[in-house]
Amino acid sequence: MAAVTDFWHSWDVKTMLAKMIRLLLLAALALTALAGCNTTRGFGEYVQAGGEAIQCAAQ
Repeated sequence: MAAVTDFWHSWDVKTMLAKMIRLLLLAALALTALAGCNTTRGFGEYVQAGGEAIQCAAQ
């Protein structure tokens, strides 16, 4: 039992799990953003509108 406990408390396993969780959260965020836009073209239009808003705010 001690060997199993040591395995789960090792630094490598914690680091690996943290990276996997970050990757899954990033993938979920990307899928949500694309699903909200319905198309890749729609996503591009949203990005362009965001860029234009930033330009207007900077001027």
